[in-house]
Amino acid sequence: MSFTKNLKKEVMEKENGKQCCEVAELAGIIAFSSSIKNGYLKITIENRMVARRIAHQLKRLYGVQAGIEVKKQGGVRKDDAFIISVASYKDLLERLRLFRENICFPDELLTRDCCARAFLKGAFLGGGSVANPEKRYHLEFVTHYREIGYAFVKFFERMDIAAHEVQRRGLFVTYFKDCDVICDVLAAAGVNNGVMDIYEVKVVKEKKNELNRLNNSECANICKTAKAAADQRICIEKIVKTVGIDILPESLRKLAEMRMKYPEEGLAQLGQRLNPPIGKSGVNHRMRKIIEISKRY
Repeated sequence: MSFTKNLKKEVMEKENGKQCCEVAELAGIIAFSSSIKNGYLKITIENRMVARRIAHQLKRLYGVQAGIEVKKQGGVRKDDAFIISVASYKDLLERLRLFRENICFPDELLTRDCCARAFLKGAFLGGGSVANPEKRYHLEFVTHYREIGYAFVKFFERMDIAAHEVQRRGLFVTYFKDCDVICDVLAAAGVNNGVMDIYEVKVVKEKKNELNRLNNSECANICKTAKAAADQRICIEKIVKTVGIDILPESLRKLAEMRMKYPEEGLAQLGQRLNPPIGKSGVNHRMRKIIEISKRY
């Protein structure tokens, strides 16, 4: 079962409790799953349980008898589509406050917080989808209606949630890419267990990224140290081959010999091997002098 299907299953396990919220939920579902074609309101769902829920709500709330047509989708990964057709749809849309002179957003239904959340729940059931958080963070709501899509962004603004919008192949998409914002939206829609799953994935991903950063940093430091040590050995070998190491002052000669003996050690480790030991900055200072001397020959 896909990640989105799991979340929608959780949403449907929670009853609205109030009839006003049921109406708001149905309005949300229809606003984000329907289109008007050939004189019919076509409600298209890719989830059998949601389709049955819609048919049940239509009958119980408005006495609308609606059968469910199953349409096979093309492609191996695509699920069947379940289509509910309503002939006399204007009266239904008017009662759901989705239609006045044209398709519109049902602000009149959403004056209560509980109804606003129920509408969001319906919008998610009707046209919402969530990417698997292990791959990426993405939540979107898709509708056929321009007015619904534009007003939905304003709907989220009233909830202090920043939403983005885009038009894609004639559809109007409201989307979110920030993990915390996605979780806020899903929590408002009643997807509490799903939110916990997303945060759990986020924590694991952040820990992995942190370990990768540390490993990359450690590897970079090792490479940097190895390159510096190789360059130092080249300079010392140049001095040995041209004029001999004995031209170096004793403090520099001892450090040069130590570098040739321990080619992979860092400056701090070399400093501890000297007698008396010196710190990393002291070793670095002496090594720069050796390199300057090598440039003369």
